Amino acid sequence: ASRCVYSAGGDTSKPIDGFCARWDRIVTRVLTLPLGASVHVLVVGGGAGGVELALAIHGRLRWELTRQAGDPRRVSITLVSRSCQLMPQHSADVRRSFKRILAERGVKVHLGVEVREHLQRRAWRLNAEKNRMRVLSAPHAYY
Repeated sequence: ASRCVYSAGGDTSKPIDGFCARWDRIVTRVLTLPLGASVHVLVVGGGAGGVELALAIHGRLRWELTRQAGDPRRVSITLVSRSCQLMPQHSADVRRSFKRILAERGVKVHLGVEVREHLQRRAWRLNAEKNRMRVLSAPHAYY
């Protein structure tokens, strides 16, 4: 099955007006993907805004696919954060709660990971632990 990757969060969600305009196009593209194509969204930023964005995107895309008689399991979300802690400005209880919620919804969380660069609009180079580089790629990528 082909993959379609969308990048959200970080600079691509600011200002929010620009993200909202792109978001409508992303939803339309997801709904017109070939049957069986998976959708992967990379959200950059592990603060409250990134967590909120990841959960909102996850819920909306799964709802839209279900409404169109599609398979909502085609949607996967990955949240990456340069910080080694999710939502570092919040209390330990809040961090634990959202870590659990993200896990329950199947959102993959990678902490201590920095997005280093976009590669030809189809991949992201991630700087993970011990300076190892990893690339996330897909045949179709949208911002």
